[in-house]
Amino acid sequence: RSLLKLGAAKQGEAAFDAELWTPLMRGYERTLQA
Repeated sequence: RSLLKLGAAKQGEAAFDAELWTPLMRGYERTLQA
């Protein structure tokens, strides 16, 4: 059971990175370049 929860947490982290963190960092890079 704990392994399943751990896997779900990892998937949640990946979704968080893809949907929020990556666009945030790209916007930050654009700000630096401007």
